[in-house]
Amino acid sequence: MFAELRRKFDAVHWVFSGALGFCDAVRVGLLAASHGWVYLMKSGMIMDTQALAELMPWRGPGVFAIASQVCSIEAGKHREETGWRCMVFSDGMVEFRSAPPECPDSMRGTLYAGAGAALFQRRLLQSLLNRKLAAPVASYEDIEWGIVAWKNGYASLFCPRSKVSRHRPESTSAVPAEREAAIGWRINQCRFQLRNPLPGRSDWDFLKSADAGALLGAAKGRALPAAIVHRLRSLFYPWDASILEHASSAWILEPPAPAGGKPTVVMVVPFCLFPPIHGGAVRITRLLEELRNDYRFVLLTDEGESYSPIDRGYFRLLAGLHPITGRCESPSGTRPRIARIKSHSHKRLKNWLEWLLHFWNADLVQIEWMELAALLRHKPVRIPWVLTLHDVLLRETGDRLGREDRFELNLIRRYSAIITCCEEDAALLPGGIVRIVPNGMKADNIGYSPSSSEPAVLFMGSLRYKPNLHGIRLFLRCVYPCLRQRLPRLELWILGGTGEPELAAMTEEFHQVGVTVIDCVQDTRDWLKRCSLTINPLFATRGSCIKVLDSLSAGRVCISTRHGARGFHHAGLPQLKIVDTIEEFEPLLYDLLVRVDARHSVERPIPEHLARFAWRNAAGIQDRLYRELLRGRLP
Repeated sequence: MFAELRRKFDAVHWVFSGALGFCDAVRVGLLAASHGWVYLMKSGMIMDTQALAELMPWRGPGVFAIASQVCSIEAGKHREETGWRCMVFSDGMVEFRSAPPECPDSMRGTLYAGAGAALFQRRLLQSLLNRKLAAPVASYEDIEWGIVAWKNGYASLFCPRSKVSRHRPESTSAVPAEREAAIGWRINQCRFQLRNPLPGRSDWDFLKSADAGALLGAAKGRALPAAIVHRLRSLFYPWDASILEHASSAWILEPPAPAGGKPTVVMVVPFCLFPPIHGGAVRITRLLEELRNDYRFVLLTDEGESYSPIDRGYFRLLAGLHPITGRCESPSGTRPRIARIKSHSHKRLKNWLEWLLHFWNADLVQIEWMELAALLRHKPVRIPWVLTLHDVLLRETGDRLGREDRFELNLIRRYSAIITCCEEDAALLPGGIVRIVPNGMKADNIGYSPSSSEPAVLFMGSLRYKPNLHGIRLFLRCVYPCLRQRLPRLELWILGGTGEPELAAMTEEFHQVGVTVIDCVQDTRDWLKRCSLTINPLFATRGSCIKVLDSLSAGRVCISTRHGARGFHHAGLPQLKIVDTIEEFEPLLYDLLVRVDARHSVERPIPEHLARFAWRNAAGIQDRLYRELLRGRLP
């Protein structure tokens, strides 16, 4: 039967054997293989000519397997199997499903690589088979391989550009074949769950939901002791089952083990970063743009449900994106700042951070915002840890430190270095290695057209940020009504965040004539061009406001409180007008709105004044800190 094929492909090493089970067949193939990686493929599959070539760049020490995309010969036909796999729960029972690729050219994490069309690291696969970890029943072997690999720090990836086509229909590992009895499939499913702790569900939920007959069948003979041993062994894996829930959410944008020598920085943020629609997200994005040529950034981020493939343009700044969820409500009965840190620095985020440091072989960790400071459990030993404090909430120097201050300081002191946004914040820290990386602006944003002669005032800021909401409500109560009486055509535009027009509609101050709350706006330049000037009525805030520089670089006067102008008090910027009280806004606003020529004379941006606030300068400070830490020049 194979004689003609052997003559035609004489360079191929053929192995013949009698009837073998799945795992035994794989063992025989692995013993015959002579290279570090092996491709497993079911019969009935047709491999694209570039399928293997597309997989090769993504091999690495931390990669267990890379799955190809499984396509259908018939265009447009629904595919039961695609190669990209995740798990879902139905009434306590686990199901494994394939999903269509969200992006046809982007590498993703996958819960497991199906043995029907995937490249495996031979050494790791042999170790799993030699330890007899494969399930004693059909259909779940490759699933269990992938789960055990993730728990041991090895990822499975999905490469949609590597394509194989199914020549004839065949049951997948996640769907029972017609030839199997339904009860046999349920027994296999129960046996798998007995063997493997899974995230998000308790064993009690599983036991309550399982079919009693299937559960008894799954525990027959040696199956139950084997399941108990397998389950106990999982307690000693480096990572627990919480890693699995977001395994298929990862975006692997660069090979994990590149030939280049750029240091890898794992950055952790508590909020959705893309698109950058609030000041902190804008700051991080701009710094990434400036530093990405010299460093590889891997982003671990909470609020993973908010990320969308639509925002893939921003992903180019990263080597990897790992969006997760899992933040709970702040614990009750705890002081607000402490409760916020405890809820944001949650266990799932800690586990994923430790896993990423291992997988990406990180050189440096950067934690953004005080809310995540508890992710560092002890003083760093192997690599530097940097904490960026977007605002420092410690009490002013000389004041008695409260419990929240002491709690935060204890966390801050664990870090190799601290970054603040302004001198005022840096002065609140007791010592250690502190670098001021100021907020900035894009150099190409400096452009000017005279402001509108119509009285239109602009406020930029999410109303979910309490200082923004408090400040603009105070302005609407104390300043706007009087100003509107004197200037009947006055309008106030508020650029908020997603869904904030509805939020503002529940508050009386926003119902005044001429007040408009605008939903999320990514690019504020058009609104800055249309307005007369901007305001920043913030009190009791820390950090510094990027919106101040955005206004000045667009050639618009900004009237700000002293708190809102932190970081720019001594910058000598004529377009920035600083007041101490909310009452001082009215006369200054009236004068600048009425005296259009006088306003035009001061609003034009002076490139020499603003050049020092370019993001490249801020990035240069952060780059120097990185280099000093990586060279070991700082403790």
